[in-house]
Amino acid sequence: MFKIGSIKIDTNIKEDDFFDLYKKISDLENLHTFINEQPVYPEWGEEIQKMEFLRAVQGTIALEGSELELEDIERIASQKDVSLSDKDKEAENALEAYEFIQDWSELNKGQIITEEVIKQIHTIMTRNINYYLNEPGKYRNQVVEFGYPKQKSSLKNTFEVQEAMSRVVDFINSPPSKGLKYSSFPVTKAILTHHFMTYIHPFIDGNGRVSRAVEALMFHHYGGYEPYLFPISARFYYKERKTYFELLRKIDTTGDPYTFISFALDGIYKNLTEIKNNILDQVTRTLILDYAHQLRRNKKLLKRQTSLLGSMFYLKPMELQEFWRHPAIQAIYYKLSESTKKRDISNLVRYNLVQYIDSASPEEKVKKITVNWDALRLVALRLDNIPHRPSTLSTEQR
Repeated sequence: MFKIGSIKIDTNIKEDDFFDLYKKISDLENLHTFINEQPVYPEWGEEIQKMEFLRAVQGTIALEGSELELEDIERIASQKDVSLSDKDKEAENALEAYEFIQDWSELNKGQIITEEVIKQIHTIMTRNINYYLNEPGKYRNQVVEFGYPKQKSSLKNTFEVQEAMSRVVDFINSPPSKGLKYSSFPVTKAILTHHFMTYIHPFIDGNGRVSRAVEALMFHHYGGYEPYLFPISARFYYKERKTYFELLRKIDTTGDPYTFISFALDGIYKNLTEIKNNILDQVTRTLILDYAHQLRRNKKLLKRQTSLLGSMFYLKPMELQEFWRHPAIQAIYYKLSESTKKRDISNLVRYNLVQYIDSASPEEKVKKITVNWDALRLVALRLDNIPHRPSTLSTEQR
């Protein structure tokens, strides 16, 4: 049991809930392991990390009322403009906070997460922004209202906040518990810490952002999540913000965090699945293009045809006339004849690199052209059907 002011939070997992929760955690760990084992170029990881950081920033500031498009956040991250508005500054600060988390964890392997680290995150999140009465990195010394709908904090001054945060930090750094406890698993401990901090509301402003950032820090520092994976929950909370706020408030009244933790695990799994699919798409694209270049070396494809295939990976399925009007395709076929276009497409279709598919709308009844993402599977099937394949050599023969 964890007591904060007037509420008590059950830190034990009910036996009826344990097996469902354990399955979710196991599925999450298996997915995490699968992602880690995928062969990726360094630039892929960097690109995924950049996008996840931007999405995390978008989600975490939007939950507190500052909605920005990803393009705006990317612009802010690249410009480092000192004349930013408070809304833009929130995005810049949040991005710096996630970068700080990564750097701190890498430089402090084996070290515990202290109150000073949490205060430093708050300092980065709120510095140079005009929040009324807020002091970056300083606990509040007055009663505040928070949540949706609003409620008054039961912790009234710095002394009470300090005492509660000291116990939260002890919980964060406690060794894995034995038995049916949320502290037995790094991921559930991180999610529960997120709730503790939103309820304590230790600072005047920026509490939600700091709580989600500390959760991300725990995913990375104690859960082993790579930099491009650890901020993934923030954008899920934003997408499901109504449920997010409802379940946080529900813990305050019931003292049972299971529903919120289960909800958060589902969100992490969903976002990790998106990252997994992104990586697999990258791997598949690379392998198909490598196969196309192999066909070119064997004089079965032309250089122009492999260039066409490479461009098509970034295009949606489209009707043929629309396809030839696309600027990327027009650039490849500038001043070339219609017969050349048809011949190139026919050759790519011949090797199953490109295919025609039916329109998603039954009313349209048109064919659309697109990359065949199953190209390599079809090649493998053809190889399986080749008779008289070389037999496996024995160890001595090798």
